[in-house]
Amino acid sequence: MPRPADECPYPRPFPTDFAACPAYQPRQFLTYDTLNRPSGAVWTCAHLEVHEMPGSGWGHFYGSCSLGNAAARQHWAELLGTDRLRTIESLRQLILPMTEELSRRLVAAKAREMVTRTEAQRDAIGLEMEVIGERYLAELEAVLVRQQDLLDRAGMPLSFTLELSQNWIRNFIAGRSLELARRASPDLVDRLPESVRLFYGYGPKPVPKESPAR
Repeated sequence: MPRPADECPYPRPFPTDFAACPAYQPRQFLTYDTLNRPSGAVWTCAHLEVHEMPGSGWGHFYGSCSLGNAAARQHWAELLGTDRLRTIESLRQLILPMTEELSRRLVAAKAREMVTRTEAQRDAIGLEMEVIGERYLAELEAVLVRQQDLLDRAGMPLSFTLELSQNWIRNFIAGRSLELARRASPDLVDRLPESVRLFYGYGPKPVPKESPAR
């Protein structure tokens, strides 16, 4: 049986220096043990999805690229432009060392909250997460303000970038999931400039479908 055209052809998890795919958008994925404690981290791609293998019956899945096949990935990268992608990746690498440790602490606190039975303990952990989140945002803003030139070249308004981070942290703290990525409110994501969507792994805005002619 032929493999799906949209299947990601690369071994996973991706190495830190992976550069074989022109559309690769690195995203750190935290792993957990059986007690929901962070146990490590691996690299995945913002475009990677899990789909059921066509015609194989339930239980057989593959890693699908949301952009499509190899030609679609190349087309996407060309539309965005090499310089812009490099600028956004430079920003990501500047921010990652700061966000990585705070993200781990935030997830570890959420894991404790999810197994805590008393309301007082949950409230205390909630306050702890609020403090971590505030520090995360303060350090993020400090880094981005110093990199205004890169933000301008990437077309990333500082206000939108900070609003998105604040939104997903708030949603994460209020939620019941250990998954950090893609937690921003849909209405905010819809308002984001394409460059900010790209930086946080949401991909380009979907093209509206034309209404059929009557």
